[in-house]
Amino acid sequence: MDMVQKIGGRTMEIFSDSRLVEGQVKGELEATDVRMQDYLSQAEAINKVIVSRLKKRLDDANGRWVEELPHVLWTYRTTPLRSIRETPFSLTYGAEAVIPLETGFLTLRTCLFALDSNDNLLENILDLIEERKENARVQFAYYQQKLKQGYNSSVKSRPLAPGDLVLRKAVGAAKNPT
Repeated sequence: MDMVQKIGGRTMEIFSDSRLVEGQVKGELEATDVRMQDYLSQAEAINKVIVSRLKKRLDDANGRWVEELPHVLWTYRTTPLRSIRETPFSLTYGAEAVIPLETGFLTLRTCLFALDSNDNLLENILDLIEERKENARVQFAYYQQKLKQGYNSSVKSRPLAPGDLVLRKAVGAAKNPT
């Protein structure tokens, strides 16, 4: 509901077969399990990305967020994430998405498509999806390590000894001069 309010919506309709999901969306239930809290924090992070992209598109769309939402979601699902170098779509389905515009033109991808061998190819790809997810985990760990190195390179180490004077910032202790 927060996401709907952030983009200017007043009401929303929820279709779900899970009372848990429905209750959490409405704000009636709280997650107490650590795994569920982790999942919800990831979902909130994704929602922030989607809302920020929607806001960028709505500048030109004059409040027609319902029409823009499918485009924003498609873009999110099919754009490789910098941290893992994979698309959310490919990690879910094991294959890259075909852009709808691409189906109308003769490209190498559409010319080589054969419906009879497609099922076998998809089965083989799904067998390798766990390996692909593991590679994404390794890439994410590498990305985090590089971020940490970049941050730590700008931090200057200053060892302190007993008796050294340290400037301490007192928050809220300053008196108002007026």
